[in-house]
Amino acid sequence: MNLSVAYLKKQEEWKEEGKLEGKLEGKLEAAIGFLREGISPEVISRVLDLPIEAIAKLRDDQRSI
Repeated sequence: MNLSVAYLKKQEEWKEEGKLEGKLEGKLEAAIGFLREGISPEVISRVLDLPIEAIAKLRDDQRSI
């Protein structure tokens, strides 16, 4: 594998990582909105497929603001 092919492959990996980070960021923003609307952390966890611990931390962080 020459250097340019390896670099292009790495660029694709970085792009994919960025997409995953963006999806997670969107889910966390949605979770914050749901918490503000009074939706239970358990429901948010199921719907957004996020760990309940992450939702609880978001809830606690929002209370401290």
